[in-house]
Amino acid sequence: MTILKKASGLKASFVPLLISLCLARAENATEHSTQHELSALREQLRLMQQKIAALEEKIHHLETKKSHPTILPPPPSPKNPAQEQLASSTPASPKSEKLPSFAFGDRGLILEDPRTASRAQIGVLMQYDIRTRLSSESDDGLAPPLAGQYNTFDMRRLRPTFRGTLYDKLEFRFTAEFAGTARMLDAYMDYNIFEKLLTLRLGNTKTPVVLELQQSISNIWFNESAFPNEFSPACDIGIMLMSELFDGAAELKFGMFNGAPDGFNGALATDTNDGFDIVGSILLKPFQNFDITALEGLVIGFAASYGEQDRPASFRLRNISRLDVVRDNTLLEKGAAYRLNPSAQYFYGPFGFMGEYVLSARPLATTRVPEQDRSFLTYHNEAWNLQASFMLTGEKATYGRISPKRPLDPAAGNWGAWQLVGRYTALRVDRDMFEDGLLLLDATNPHGNAQRADSWSLGLNWYPTRYLRTMFSFNQTFYGGYGGGRQTDNFLLARFQLDF
Repeated sequence: MTILKKASGLKASFVPLLISLCLARAENATEHSTQHELSALREQLRLMQQKIAALEEKIHHLETKKSHPTILPPPPSPKNPAQEQLASSTPASPKSEKLPSFAFGDRGLILEDPRTASRAQIGVLMQYDIRTRLSSESDDGLAPPLAGQYNTFDMRRLRPTFRGTLYDKLEFRFTAEFAGTARMLDAYMDYNIFEKLLTLRLGNTKTPVVLELQQSISNIWFNESAFPNEFSPACDIGIMLMSELFDGAAELKFGMFNGAPDGFNGALATDTNDGFDIVGSILLKPFQNFDITALEGLVIGFAASYGEQDRPASFRLRNISRLDVVRDNTLLEKGAAYRLNPSAQYFYGPFGFMGEYVLSARPLATTRVPEQDRSFLTYHNEAWNLQASFMLTGEKATYGRISPKRPLDPAAGNWGAWQLVGRYTALRVDRDMFEDGLLLLDATNPHGNAQRADSWSLGLNWYPTRYLRTMFSFNQTFYGGYGGGRQTDNFLLARFQLDF
């Protein structure tokens, strides 16, 4: 501001003074000086005019700068050490960090903490069944079953499950059964050593023998499993390594277990001997990583077990309606036993197929024979199963859970998913078990031991949502083989299932 005022005053006073001085000198020159002096004065006047023009230009520049001032940022305030320490100790806002979350829905109750890659989930499986026997006697006139033995309402399963993940490495699962006799089923932990490449499992879990047994009980296509399930324990206690190779095209399992007998229901039990079972399986999906859509759903598998046991061996095989085909509580097992289990699966669009065969070889003897006369012989029992599924509403068939494309919403014209299923399964008991006296025939009991059983089933399943299912099926089982046949079973089965 001061510079501008001084420059303006200079312009107003100094310019007229210069002009007067020049005129006075010019008058004096005309009177007293020569022509040479006049030329010098003109040159001085020209130089002074140039200086005046330069001063005017500077004045104009200063005036322009005054009308458009430059705003400078304020100087930074001095830092307070106490404020700096407080800012560094204050946690980040929720917008910048993912906090633990809570959710409840069709996948159960879920607690998750992204900060530690940990997760906990609580779910429940409930299955309520209705079983109705259609025939009361067979064509050969054998006596009917006892009244009320077969027609029944049944709380088939009531299973809470608690499972989760800790720090993205350790997984665990606990499943209990409260329908019927309360017992623990799954109780294991998995340690992911190298992601899916290598996982170590410890605890009470399913052994990898029998394809349908590996399927979740909430996802099987019929109310009850097929005959091959009778030749493997539901669960056993042990240690197992699992691996997925080639982007899931090969799945390997190998483990050592206590060696539960065929048909064991999975309850935790004390091991009664020093023997163990070595168990292994492989599943191959040869076309999974190739662009051949029609063959991507092909799965070929093989499983086997081997072990030596010395223990009592209750022998019990049941049919599709959970009735005994054969049963004897006087048997002993001692020596080497093994199981062989080839299988195949195929899924393409709405169509699905599963088939398998199981051979169970066990060294057995009976306590009805005196100890000094007993000899343990290996007996071979076998079963197989073929079953197919077709999704009537166009969903993709799967080994796992069905998720309806259009969950139930009558107002919008949506009725969930519908599935048509069919099955044939068969059981063969070693004929020598009857001829050697290990299994007895009772001519007075139409429900006594049978050497063979064949069963076919047809069913319709309805999935209103992914966590609800209603199942209806008809099942017929007929018997034959050594000692003649027994009464044919004809059943209608219904199930109402909640699984979340």
